[in-house]
Amino acid sequence: MNKKYEFKEKIRWQIFLVILPIAVVPIMLISIFISLQIFKYLKDTNISNYTTILKQVAYNLDNVYEQYSITLSNVFKIKSVVKGLNAHPYKNKQEELSISVDIVGDETTEGGIKNTQEERIAGHLTIYEFDRVSLINNKNYKIHMSNTSNTTFPMIKDIKQFQKDPLFLSLNYNNGKKMAFGKLGKDILSGGLNANDRTVMILPYYKQSDNKKDFKKFIMVVFNTDFIPSFYKRITELKRGTLFVLDSNFNIVSKNHPDTDDFYDYDENTGKYLLGKDSPDDPYENMSFFEYSLLTTDSKILEMPKIKNELILLKNTINTEEYVGLLNFEVEFNKINYITMIEYAKSSQFYFVYFYPTYQISKPIYKIITIIIILTLITIILLFVISLYVSKSFSKPINELATSSKLISSGNLSIPDIVNKYSNEIGILIKSFNKMKNDMKEHTTNLEELVEQRTEQLNNAYKDILNTHNAMKGQLELAKKIHESIIPKTYPKMEIFDFAGLWLPMNDLGGDYFDVFEVSPTKIGIVIADVCGHGVPAALIITMVKISFRNNSVLYNSTKEVVNAVNRELNQAISETNDYLTAIYCTIDLTNGVIEYTNASHPQAYLVRNDNTFIEFIPNTPYIAVLNEIKSESGYENYSIDDKIIFYTDGLTEARNSKDEFFGIEKLENLICENNHLFANDLLVKIKDELITFSQGKEQTDDVTILIVDIKKLLKL
Repeated sequence: MNKKYEFKEKIRWQIFLVILPIAVVPIMLISIFISLQIFKYLKDTNISNYTTILKQVAYNLDNVYEQYSITLSNVFKIKSVVKGLNAHPYKNKQEELSISVDIVGDETTEGGIKNTQEERIAGHLTIYEFDRVSLINNKNYKIHMSNTSNTTFPMIKDIKQFQKDPLFLSLNYNNGKKMAFGKLGKDILSGGLNANDRTVMILPYYKQSDNKKDFKKFIMVVFNTDFIPSFYKRITELKRGTLFVLDSNFNIVSKNHPDTDDFYDYDENTGKYLLGKDSPDDPYENMSFFEYSLLTTDSKILEMPKIKNELILLKNTINTEEYVGLLNFEVEFNKINYITMIEYAKSSQFYFVYFYPTYQISKPIYKIITIIIILTLITIILLFVISLYVSKSFSKPINELATSSKLISSGNLSIPDIVNKYSNEIGILIKSFNKMKNDMKEHTTNLEELVEQRTEQLNNAYKDILNTHNAMKGQLELAKKIHESIIPKTYPKMEIFDFAGLWLPMNDLGGDYFDVFEVSPTKIGIVIADVCGHGVPAALIITMVKISFRNNSVLYNSTKEVVNAVNRELNQAISETNDYLTAIYCTIDLTNGVIEYTNASHPQAYLVRNDNTFIEFIPNTPYIAVLNEIKSESGYENYSIDDKIIFYTDGLTEARNSKDEFFGIEKLENLICENNHLFANDLLVKIKDELITFSQGKEQTDDVTILIVDIKKLLKL
């Protein structure tokens, strides 16, 4: 390969490899961060939406349940029904038939259960009398059917087995339960289609003299198979997951998958959907075949310990103060993750358990990631083209300089000047190079001296270019490191106290500062300060503040004397700049349990007792550095075990959210009360998280600094 070409390619690749991570890495990091935030938002939104849907379905079912309760109760107010149920034992078949006709009613008889059945019941209504013998059917019980023309609807097959069913027994053993609603055990009903899958409603009939723990007459409604599905079947959103409807005994009353409305066929033997000849992504279907394959149709998912425990806990706490309403949590079943939501219908005592595949939340993010990958590839291509173009403007003149330098180094000074087409630093370099070459040619007698002199000038010019480029960046980095270095990373090692501090500057250089140091073996000094403004000037002032407080804390005993001395020093140093600061200087005496403080117009600090009593360290001194002499005051408070001292700057309470509302002192005090039992660092994390949540991504407009001192025990002298 031509060496000249190899030289150019090396520079171009170096430029490309420098530009590539600078451009691509931030894109990838931002993409990951945005994807995580979007996932969290979509998850919260989906949970909120499906919570609303499940609550509405439960509400609708409860409403219908209450309507049926009223309707069936009214049946026992119909005179002909009451009269028939209280009639004496049948004397003959004709009397039995006559009384039954009065109870049921017909085209010529007003009232009766037939009218109720036809007008208001989505199923079959039957009255059973276990204390009456039927002469017509030769049975030791009597049945009054509302629809005598249809003998194929489900009826009780085994009376004894029915009387042992948990749904029937719940009425015998629970006086407060006026009506049972749910699913009977297997093979108790017979006749009609899907008899074992029908939902029933049982309402006992009591006479004045009856023992309400043991009833013999009741209404039973056997609902149509589409009764329960009618509450959720038209809700398209619920089709993206699996909904199990359970009665009070956790029997599965209904579920929405598999269903006749599903786009793909379902194999009952394998428990899976079949693609067959259908398209996996049919444009007329809202869900793909892959999304159908994620649906759980296996009722064994309800037997998972997590699900069973939550259902039992919910059932046991429904009528207590521990009841929390709708539950939501994540489970994994058959290697598929689901967000599980459980809603309870209080009147009907039904449970709605919904399993929503987490893939449905992530699906929009996959499209975003695909777009990001495409954009990243396009960016890389563009960067490569740009790097070629940019490197050309660098490599060509540098190559010419390198070639000319090589010729000059061999003693050839007759080469022509390099053509200067540049008005930037490279142009200056070429101009200097040409002048150097010509000077060398003119002063061949002093060749070595001139070469050394001009080479030095060339190096200095080149360094000036680099220094000009990096000067500002270097200064800012240095200032940032200096500022960060004065914020304590560690605290005095004492078993008596637990310290936790937070420093969040608005930008690289802030105007806030705090410090914790030993004044003496038995006294701790604490400073928190806020300089007006930001940037390099504020950072420099903060450095002076730290030095001044530490030095003067040794020279003076009281906090007010220390603040007066700091004020004098800073006023002399920064009075011409019109800068000033607020601060609290506080000492904790380990020998007598006394806190002494001076608040120079800073937001009040708090001494919080373990019973949530607040004592404020209110301002008692003017601003620092405004006047040469100020009148400072000291305040005193006694401290006890488990007390906390909380300092902060106004950047915390004056933080705003998207509605331009302040975080505020009241919110801070409530947050401290709710979490006063926590350790200092845990309380600090709570405050920080609450601030981030409250701000909702709004740009920070001021530095935020917090310091928490947790008094764990007292010094024993």
